[in-house]
Amino acid sequence: MLRFNFLYKFLIEPKSTNEDFKRREFILNIFLLSSLLLFGAALTVLLAGILTDDPFANKSSVATVLSLILIFFILYLLSRIKAFVASAYIFTGILFFFAVYLSYKWGVELPTALLFYVLIIIMSGVLINTRFAFITTIISSLSIIITGYLEINNIVQPKLYWQNDPLMFPDVVMFAVIFGVIATVSWLSNREIEKSLKRARKSEAEFKEERDMLEIRVEERTQELRKTQMEQMAQVYRFAEFGRLSGGLFHDLVNYLTAVSLNIEKIKSADQKNNEFKKIEADLERAKKATNEMQNFIASVRKQLAHQETREIFSLNQEIKESIQILTYQARQNQVAISFRADEEIQTLGNPIKFNQIVTNLISNAIDAYPPLEQKAAVNKNIKREVKISLTREGKTISLSVSDNGRGIPENLRDKIFEPFFTTKDPKRNIGIGLSLTKRIVEQDFNGRIQVKSREKQGATFTISFDKL
Repeated sequence: MLRFNFLYKFLIEPKSTNEDFKRREFILNIFLLSSLLLFGAALTVLLAGILTDDPFANKSSVATVLSLILIFFILYLLSRIKAFVASAYIFTGILFFFAVYLSYKWGVELPTALLFYVLIIIMSGVLINTRFAFITTIISSLSIIITGYLEINNIVQPKLYWQNDPLMFPDVVMFAVIFGVIATVSWLSNREIEKSLKRARKSEAEFKEERDMLEIRVEERTQELRKTQMEQMAQVYRFAEFGRLSGGLFHDLVNYLTAVSLNIEKIKSADQKNNEFKKIEADLERAKKATNEMQNFIASVRKQLAHQETREIFSLNQEIKESIQILTYQARQNQVAISFRADEEIQTLGNPIKFNQIVTNLISNAIDAYPPLEQKAAVNKNIKREVKISLTREGKTISLSVSDNGRGIPENLRDKIFEPFFTTKDPKRNIGIGLSLTKRIVEQDFNGRIQVKSREKQGATFTISFDKL
C-alpha cells in the first residue's frame, strides 16, 4: 500500500492547485502513462518478431514505435512540470493527425478513423474545455469533408481493399479497444467531476455550518450589545426621570427642612421664656419625625438613581409607598389623587431597587395620562383625576395593577407602547423608554409579564403578575 501511494504521488498525482485543472491533469497523466505502456508492449512484440524473423516486424516499425514512445514521454514530462495544458493540446493534435492519416490512407469511411474522430472530440472536452471540443468538432468535420471530396473526385486514391475483405477478429478487437478508451475517458471524467462535486457539497455543508455558527455568534453578540445598550438607556432614563421630578423632590425636601427648622426655633424660644419642657418634648418629637421622613425620602430618591444588582427579601408594600412619596409633588401639581390598596403585607425575594423603578414608572405614566391643568379645553371636570394602585396575592401569584381615568391608549398604538423610544406624550418631555424598560425588568428580573387594558378617553390599567419567591 505504501509503495502504491509512493508510485501514485510520483507518477500520477496532479500538481495543479486549481480543482478543475487537477481533474484534467490526472486524466491526462493516466492516458499518457497508459500509452507509454502500450507502446512499450508493442516495442517488445516487434523486437521479439525481429528475433523470430516475423515479416511484420522490421526496423522501420521499431523506429516508429520508438518515436511515439519518445513523443509521449516528452508529453508526460511536460505534464509533470505543470505544463499539462500544452501537453493536452499536443496530445489531442497527435490523435487528430493519426485520424486524418487513417482517413487519407484507407478512406473516409474507415470505421477506425471515424471512431478516432469521436475519441478526439471527447478527449478535447475532457482534457481542455467544451469550447475547444466544439472547435475540434468543426475541424474534424472539415477534415472529413475535404478528404471525402478528394477521394470522390479521385484526387487521392486511398487503399480500399479492406472493403472487400471479410471482417477479421483483429478489426473487432480494435473497435472494442477504441470503445473501451472512450468509455474510460468518460468514466475518468465523470469520476473526477463526482469527486469535485462531493468536495463542493462538503465545503458547502461546512460553509453552511460555519455560517450558522456565525449567525449564532452574531445574534449572541447582538443580544449582548442590546443588553448593554438597554442598561445604558436605563441609566440615562433614571437620570432623565430624576431631572424631570427634581422640582417636586426638592420642594418636598425643603418642606421637611422647614419643619425641622421651625420646631428647633420653637424649642429655642420656649427654652428662653418659660422653659416649658412638655412643649419642648413635643417640638423635638416633631423635628425628629421630620428628620426621619427626610431620611426616608432621600433613601427613596437614591433608589431611583441606583443601579445595583442585588437579591434580598423585601416588602412590596414599602416600595410602593416610597414610590408614591416621591411622586406626591407631581401628583399634587396635576391635582391627581393617589390611592393604594393592599389586603396584606407581601414580601418576595428579588431586587427591591428594580421593583421600585417599575412602580415609579407606572405611577408616573398614570399621572401623566391626565391632560395638564393649563389645557382647560382638554380637562373634563366630570372625570375623577386619580391613580389607583392595588397589590394582591392569589396563591403564589402576585399581581400589581395601576389604573387611571386619563386619555387612554388608542387601539392601533397598544402593540407599540412597549417599543423603545415610542411615546404618545410630548417628545420634548419624554424619551419613550420607560415602559420598554419596565417590561424588560418585569420579564428578566421577576420572570413575570405585563399586560395593559385600555379604552380611548376612558383610562388604562397596567397589570404586572409574577410568582412569589
